[in-house]
Amino acid sequence: MFFWIYTSFIETFFLSLNSKKPCWDVPREGLQHEAIENEREYYENFEQQEILKKKAAIQSKINEKRIDEMHLTQAQLREKFIGVNQFLKECTKKTKRSEVQITEQKTQQEVLSDEIEAMRRDTIELSIFEKKFREIVEEFQPYVNVFNEVIAQSEYESFEDLINHCDSLMLAQVEIAEREQELIKGIELVRQKMVDSTAKAAQRIIELNDELAELERCYSQAKSETFKWENTLSTAKDYITENEKQTITLVDSIQHLYELLAKRNDEKTKLKKFDVGAQLDYIRDEIEILEDIIKRAHHKMAKEGQSMLGEGSNRFPNVADKGSNLSD
Repeated sequence: MFFWIYTSFIETFFLSLNSKKPCWDVPREGLQHEAIENEREYYENFEQQEILKKKAAIQSKINEKRIDEMHLTQAQLREKFIGVNQFLKECTKKTKRSEVQITEQKTQQEVLSDEIEAMRRDTIELSIFEKKFREIVEEFQPYVNVFNEVIAQSEYESFEDLINHCDSLMLAQVEIAEREQELIKGIELVRQKMVDSTAKAAQRIIELNDELAELERCYSQAKSETFKWENTLSTAKDYITENEKQTITLVDSIQHLYELLAKRNDEKTKLKKFDVGAQLDYIRDEIEILEDIIKRAHHKMAKEGQSMLGEGSNRFPNVADKGSNLSD
């Protein structure tokens, strides 16, 4: 709106500049002329402003009317939109309900179709069974006639009595067969026990044979070991027999030497003949004493410048050696 007013003002201004003025309206020089010119321009602008105000007021009323119409249209459109939206929501709900119902109807239709198909199959099977049953009835009709003749000629009062008697005979036969099976099972159990016992006995015999073989092997080893030790013992006995005389002679010599040394020391023989260890200890002690005496004599004679060889004092040259041998 402001742009339109501004455009109208510019057009009017340029038209006023280009308009032809009368001859008396010639600009004069001076301030008065400028004041008149300015006043005239002021009035023209004022008039133009009034015109523009009127146009603006008219345009404002038009715009207000348009705004009111627009608000009214907007309210109407809002109401229509709300109605349409509500309608769409209801349509959506109806669509969902319809889809659910359609799904349920389809499911129910499938179930009913399956039931119908099952009934159709059952009907076909029943028809086939009826046909077969009729054939069986026709096939066994002669037997029924025979049963009727038997009932008429026998003591049975009805067909049920005959069937009951047959059932009793069949039950008795079944019981006899069951008893026979039980006896067969008992016999089989006894046979199995005998087989198990025989197998266990055979296994035990095999184990005993193995133990017997092991004992025989141990006996053979013990026998060979016994022969070995018998040979060793025989050799030892022969060796003992051969060295027994030397041993007795050596023991007698030790006893005699012990008695000589004891007699030399004026002592009684306290040790027994076969107490060889104690006798040897005694002899060793005496020999050590004699060796000590000989060493002292040599030492003394060496100091005096004499020798025991010339005096015949070395009458027992091997006494030290014998003593050392005995000590060993």
